[in-house]
Amino acid sequence: MMRRVLGGLWGAGLLAWAACAAAAPAPQAPPPAIAKVGDRSVLRKEFDLRYAQAMADYRARAGQDLSPELEPIVRRQVLEGMIRIELLAIEAQRRGLQVSEADAEQEFRKDPVFRESGEFNPAKYEAMRMANPGAFAAALHEVRARLSAQRMRERIEREHAPEEAALRARLERALSEADIEALVLRYEDFGGDAPEPRERDVLAEYADHAADYRRREQVMMSVAFFDQPPIDPAKRDDPAALRAWDRRMRQAADSALAAVQAGATLEQAASTHATVRTRVTATPDEFPAFWQGDARQRAAVFGVPVGRVLPQPVHSNPGWLLVRVDAKTPAHVAPLAEVALGIRAQLRARARLAGEEPLIRALYAARRDSLRGVAVKLRVAWFDTLSVSVKEPSPSDLDRYHRGHLADYSSFDAATGAISTIPFEQVRDEIRTRWLSEQRALRARSLAEQLQKTWGSGRRDARLERQAAEVREVGPLLLGSAIPAGAAGPALNDSIAARGGAPGAGVVVDAGGALVFLIEQRLEDFLPPYEQVRERLAPQFATQRERGEERGARALFDADPRRFALGNMIYLSRLVLDPLRPLDVPLTRAEVERYHRDHIERYSAAEQMHASHILISPKGLGTGQDQAARVQAEAVLRRVRAGENFAELARQYSDDEGTRESGGDLQTFGRGAMLDAFDRAAFSLRPGDVSHVVKTEVGYHIIKCLDYYPTFAPPLAEVYSNVGYDAAKEKADAIVAQRADSLFRSLKSPSQARAAVREGIVLIHNQRQVGEPNPVRELDTYFHTLDTLAPGTFYPGVIRLRSGQYVITWVDSIGPPASPTWERARDRVMAEYQRTTGERAMRAKCAELDSMLRTGWSFDSLGALWGGLLHAPSVQAGQGLDKYGGVAEIDSLLFGARHGPALTSGGISGWVALRPGLARIRLNEVHAPSATQLSARTESERRVATQRNLYEYFEELKRRYPVRILDRALRDVTLPPPPSSL
Repeated sequence: MMRRVLGGLWGAGLLAWAACAAAAPAPQAPPPAIAKVGDRSVLRKEFDLRYAQAMADYRARAGQDLSPELEPIVRRQVLEGMIRIELLAIEAQRRGLQVSEADAEQEFRKDPVFRESGEFNPAKYEAMRMANPGAFAAALHEVRARLSAQRMRERIEREHAPEEAALRARLERALSEADIEALVLRYEDFGGDAPEPRERDVLAEYADHAADYRRREQVMMSVAFFDQPPIDPAKRDDPAALRAWDRRMRQAADSALAAVQAGATLEQAASTHATVRTRVTATPDEFPAFWQGDARQRAAVFGVPVGRVLPQPVHSNPGWLLVRVDAKTPAHVAPLAEVALGIRAQLRARARLAGEEPLIRALYAARRDSLRGVAVKLRVAWFDTLSVSVKEPSPSDLDRYHRGHLADYSSFDAATGAISTIPFEQVRDEIRTRWLSEQRALRARSLAEQLQKTWGSGRRDARLERQAAEVREVGPLLLGSAIPAGAAGPALNDSIAARGGAPGAGVVVDAGGALVFLIEQRLEDFLPPYEQVRERLAPQFATQRERGEERGARALFDADPRRFALGNMIYLSRLVLDPLRPLDVPLTRAEVERYHRDHIERYSAAEQMHASHILISPKGLGTGQDQAARVQAEAVLRRVRAGENFAELARQYSDDEGTRESGGDLQTFGRGAMLDAFDRAAFSLRPGDVSHVVKTEVGYHIIKCLDYYPTFAPPLAEVYSNVGYDAAKEKADAIVAQRADSLFRSLKSPSQARAAVREGIVLIHNQRQVGEPNPVRELDTYFHTLDTLAPGTFYPGVIRLRSGQYVITWVDSIGPPASPTWERARDRVMAEYQRTTGERAMRAKCAELDSMLRTGWSFDSLGALWGGLLHAPSVQAGQGLDKYGGVAEIDSLLFGARHGPALTSGGISGWVALRPGLARIRLNEVHAPSATQLSARTESERRVATQRNLYEYFEELKRRYPVRILDRALRDVTLPPPPSSL
């Protein structure tokens, strides 16, 4: 609207001048002015007429009055337009741009005063001229000046309009989008401290171990939750009320299922009674925590066709579900692109280990004398609570145990005000399990104490030792070394250290059983073998290597400190909006229930299992050693399946030192705690099951499931306070985010931002040098953008910190850079030194990949070897490649914006330097804007560019011809700047 008002002010407005001409001939005092431009005046009367006309035009277009808060700005814009007319009139006179009297008179005749029924009335025109020749001549003079200004405006608009062809080309480039794929090699992956695996090594590893990369069948579902309205909180502990609510939810689910079977979609059928969650995944062994369906329904999910809804509702926790299968992925071997990076990491680790081993052995040889110390030779026996036998409890034993632990089975009943106790029959099995567990622990400890006395007196007892899960000789071991004794190892170490290695017997008890030890011999000045101290030498070797790298980096810095100079010093200010306290955020029960339903996995007891394993690791590098390890693992597996004791085989063959002594016992663990392939295999087992041979980065495993604990989702009532707090915390964050965004949008200048400080909003001043390393990786874009901002400029958006605070940032000023010092530049120099070392390996890898392309490998195949090509389907000019930068290089390749020709469709670039490494880029297609879109945008940008150029032109005229606004209110109004071009 404001631009339209301003544009309307360029008309001649002859009516006012004709009125002046018709005034009485007697001389009068000059009319009041609202502004002075050079020696010319902007009359208040004319301003009022023009403003009134602008408001009338606005009401006609918008159908309503202008908002009061906009009136000062529009009044100022009307005045600005009148000031510009006067400036143009003066400039036209200066340039000698004259309008003939005939042209002025022709324009004057167009005034409505001289027209009737749309036609010019010569008689009326002559009558006015004759009535007051002096006023008429003055008005005609003014018309000539205004007409000169109008023609001056037309000239300067032509002079300041952007060049059409250049504008169109720029916009076509800016509006085009390129679909590209990139093969990216990252500097961080090339340490240079070990040989980089060849591509054929990656392929061979993948082919030799394809079975290890097999993936289970998976389905993707849409699930409708029927659990609304929730049960009355006051009735949650009433079994009858719960059953009635559950029946209502089932009826709602049945009704929706009938609608689906009649032809409705799941979303349509669930629209009034349920919420639908999409992209829910499941495998045969892993379903979501809310799923309470039986084995038949689990199987049905994998049996129904895609797009079909299960024929029956599924029980949930709480409520019922309708389930539609949207997609199925059959069991398959993972594609190379999915596992290539993991394979490459394994090969690098092996190569690094092979390179380090002789160096650590050399360190051992150099420090042999310093490694000598006191050692002990031990005999140990482990009494496992799982293996010791106790008699079954009698009924009186169980009754006595129940009465002795009534507190564990009692609770306060708020309805009756009495203590209610769970009947014995309902907890008989649990009481039996607890009784047996405690008796086994007592029995294990008793046997251990008996054996301690026997060994302590210098005797052996074969009968007692046969009842132990294991008896063996250990050592000699240096005092303080980790003793391989499973979970009891740390306590055993402490006991021996407390004795100073003095001979004698003792007992260590933990939750899994009791361990008896006998220190048989204390050895002075013992030289440990290499294998015993390798783990202790490895950190020393790493420190030695780091010191060598630091010396190399310091030499690199000293050779040319200016190379590591940073850019200018940027002085920043930040408005920080503190997070709200969750306890201060109002929350309804419905919000808590919805949050619980949407995040049910977060409040569920995670799936866990108790397992043992036997690990067979390759004894060296190379395919031969790896194959030998697999053959041995398969041989051990055959013995397990033949019925031999798993724990004994683990003690005899396992290469896992941490679990070997405990028979391979891994204790209880959840999903994600183990290596990926191990995890998948372990959680497909059930108690008593033994896996096939499983390949991981460390070797070949045989896994036995000892116990399995499925996911359990407790009812909301049991976790209500936790869920409520989390829901309030998320809502609090959303409130602060909205406040920060609203505040940011309202700020026009740093002075306004500084004035916005109030409770909950803090102003903080910081500084950083351009190019300074970013301390927080996810804020890379933020810091890189700050480095490009001019003083007084805001960062374009609000940033959320890990602390939950929201930040609005602007640049106050920019100062000269500080001189580089080793202390401030150390981390960057170290990174550059390591990068230089790794860059040689990267360049060699680039040459290898280039050679493969020349010999027939496809670009996609090379991408698969590196985890897949990075796909960017809509790259625009000036955008670069996602977080990888390279704006100028990529613009040149895709749009021809810089030196060098642009790629054609299907073309592949050479290696391009990006922020994190090197990349080759393939252009799939460039999507140019349509002719209509380009024409419309060109016209819009032409207007914007012209406005901006004219703004700068008039600002220059104001400096040449003084402008004074006489109205104080209008003088204090600041006009918004003209819009920016694309």
